[in-house]
This record gives sequence, C-alpha cells and structure tokens, in this order.
Amino acid sequence: MKIETLARPLLFLGIFFLASCQQKTKPDAPPTVGQDGGLSLTVNQDGEITLSGKKIEIENLQKNLVEALEKMPAVPDGIDIKYEGEVLMGMRGEVETEVADAIAAAKAAKGRPVVEIQRFRKQKGTDCDRADGEPTNCAIIDFQYPAVKSGTSALREAVDKWTADYLTGILTGGAAEKNAPAATLGDASKVFFDSHEEYKGSAMYGAFEAGSGSDIVLNDGKYLSLAINGHTFQGGAHGSNTSAFATFDARSGKRLTWDDVTTDKAALKKLAERKFRKERAEVFKDGFEFDETFPFKLPGNFALVQSGIYLHYDPYEVGPYAIGPTTFVLPFSEMGGLLKINPLSRRTGSAATSGIYKMEGNEVVIPAFEIEVGHSPKAKKVLGDRKETTLVIAYFSGLPTNEEDSNETGMMHILEKEIELTGNDNIARFAGLKFSKKMYGKLADKDIEVLINVVSGRKSSEDNLLDCGLVEKKVSELSGKRFKLECRLIQ
Repeated sequence: MKIETLARPLLFLGIFFLASCQQKTKPDAPPTVGQDGGLSLTVNQDGEITLSGKKIEIENLQKNLVEALEKMPAVPDGIDIKYEGEVLMGMRGEVETEVADAIAAAKAAKGRPVVEIQRFRKQKGTDCDRADGEPTNCAIIDFQYPAVKSGTSALREAVDKWTADYLTGILTGGAAEKNAPAATLGDASKVFFDSHEEYKGSAMYGAFEAGSGSDIVLNDGKYLSLAINGHTFQGGAHGSNTSAFATFDARSGKRLTWDDVTTDKAALKKLAERKFRKERAEVFKDGFEFDETFPFKLPGNFALVQSGIYLHYDPYEVGPYAIGPTTFVLPFSEMGGLLKINPLSRRTGSAATSGIYKMEGNEVVIPAFEIEVGHSPKAKKVLGDRKETTLVIAYFSGLPTNEEDSNETGMMHILEKEIELTGNDNIARFAGLKFSKKMYGKLADKDIEVLINVVSGRKSSEDNLLDCGLVEKKVSELSGKRFKLECRLIQ
C-alpha cells in the first residue's frame, strides 16, 4: 500500500482481556454444528465453557462461535446458554457479550463483499528499459486499485466510479476540460501519452511516470473503506503525490459523507481541531494559526477504520503547502453521541483475535512474517552506486482499554523492530518478537496493528532516498505470510 503520509496505524476496538485468565492455550478446532443447525453452550460454576461438546477458553469463545455460525445456512438471532451451578454474574456478562458479538460478526461476514486489487500497466517510449534507469523517452503508467468482485451491483458500480475518477484525474492533471472525454483509463492514458510526446528526448522532462497503490482499510460486511495513493512525475524538479479515502455502505454502495456519519458537524469539527493541534503541535509552535485564509474544517478525505474515523488533510486544505499533509484517527470512544452510525467494529472485536499468539511465561510471542522489498531499476542502481542499504522497520501498536495507557495519539506503543538489508538481500523476516503479558492485558483489541515502513539506510545521505509506501495490517493478517513493497527513487 502506498500511503506516504499515513504515520499512525489504523486500530480497531475488540475483545476485552480477562485478567483472571493467566494461561492462554491454543484454540480448539471449531465445534461442529449439529444436523439441526443448533449450538449448545454450557458454562459451569468453575468458569469452564463447553461449546457443542468441546471445551473452550473464554478468550477463544468468540472466534470459535463465529467459525461455527458462519457454517449455518442462516445465523440465528440468539444462542441458548446453559448455566450449571452458581456462575458469577461477571462471568455471565463476559460470555453473553462474547456471544452477542460473535452473532453480529458472523452475520456481517456472510454479507462481506469480495474486493481484489487490480493492476493497470502501460508504457510508451523507446528507452523505458535502460540499464542505467535514466530514460529520456518513456512514459509509464502502473496503477494498483481496488475492485469489487463479489457484492451488490450498486457497490461495484460506486467503487468503479470512485477509482476511475481518481485515476483518470492523475493522468490528466485533474483539469475538467481534459477529464470530460477521459471517462476510462484507456482514454486518460491517451491524454497522458500525448502530453509526453511534447517532452520526449529531454533529460529533465523525457521520463513521465504515473502510479498508485491501494489498500482495503475496512471490510466488515456493513461498511467498506478503501484507500488509493497516487503519484505522478511529468518532468521538473519533483513529482506530485495525492491520496483518496472513501467509505461505502456495503449494501447500497452509497459513499458516506460527514452528514451520514455525525449528528453535529460543528461539534465534531471542534473535536477534530483539538486532535489536529495535538498531532501538529510543532507547526503551531512555529507560528502557524488558523485564520480567514486557512480556516479549520473537516477534511474532504476521510474513512471509517476499525477504531474510529481516519482523517486525511491534504496540503493547502487547512494550511500552507509547507506544513504538508496531516493524518490522525478520531476514536469512536471519544465521539459519544456525535456518532450517527453504529459501525460493527464499535461493538465487536476481530474474529481472528484469539489463538494468534503463543504464550511463553510472562511474554507474548508475535507470529512470524516476512516483508519482501523490490526496487525499481533506477533505485537499485543508485543504491548500488552509493553502497546504500535498505531498512525495513516494523512498528507494533495497540488501542488500550484505559486512556491513561495511551500516548498523545490515543495509541499504546508496544515495540518496534528494524532489519537492515544489504547487497542482494531483499527479504526481512520478523520472528521471535515478544512483549509482556502485562501490556497484553491492557489492550482493548488483542489483534495488534503493525505498520511497516521501508527507507534507505542513510549511509550516504541524511535524506531518505526511497519511496516504498507502507504496509498496515493486523498481526493476524500478517501471521505466516509474506508481503511485498515496491520501492522507487524519490525524485
């Protein structure tokens, strides 16, 4: 995913930790649903839980329930719970909350659209494959963008239009008179290539490039949030980077507006301004202040994420170009009655939060994963000439149950790990990373967020030379897998 400015992980609310559960065991296989489609759930006075004949730990209950419920022809509105003996009210409450959340998650999962990342690539020119990575007659388009493959036709059409509008805008410069005839990527590509014809052969202007990366930020069956981050270079000293975020109703395909999200935009704007000032405290210390030229407002770019609403401010939106873009998350927990909608992620945790870690004494072991780093020919040549290395940095964060455990962004830092790649090495393997059970117990969602950033090793320059985008995933999504980031040289 190519989001240069997304500096904070996107986190979501989830299953609360039971302080009384000291030992976490590997989750049992999901229970089998009987022929009558029913599930039996029993809790005894010792706190032991049996689900359709299988003993289940409380921290694994929701995951196993979701897996079993998804196999049913129709998810029921409730499950009968049998209490044996004097079961404490606290235990009853925990079990009933897990059951309600599992039913909601299973119902949403049945209607979750299937979204895939598509690729559109074209190039035109005579020296696009030059070994030195310095073409003077080449125009390249390399887009990655989301597309709904299984879902309602309304959602599919809405997402297609949104992506087409954004990507054609990158290729045509966003000018209305150019966009009008460029209704498709094919039309817009012609505009891009025709524009390049005027400059081919020039060392400064002869290489045109347009590209994008994308990610599925939220897909819970109720809402679909997508991100696309594009860049274009059409000669000159530097290129241009833009971002687009949107949330769609998974059924109707309607793109959410601020009026759909909040009951009081004025009050929400005040909350957002407080967050903005905290996030960008340094620019206010340097003398910046909102005024008639740059009044504060809610951004045009926002999206629902698991823990709240992600806000993205482009340069010039509420301040001069010099302060750059600004991003942060407004947690649902801070919005209270200002939130008009009721996102599923506000009520339920991740179905994958249980059983993803191993426990070793007083430590929690994060499952292993790998990041593969690719370099463009030009980036590879420059790094080689300068004997420069590549750093792959993983940041692990979580949303705490108690506000006093959070930092200024509302998150709790867990750990970070840096791996340096040299020579022809291009795989960074993150394995054996641990954090304390005490910290684990403070998390509202056990499925922590991982942010992967790739930069140059700064051996030859104080400045980062690489533009690689970011990987932002839950640890359950990364577990045992390999993700690839493509790096290009910063112009």
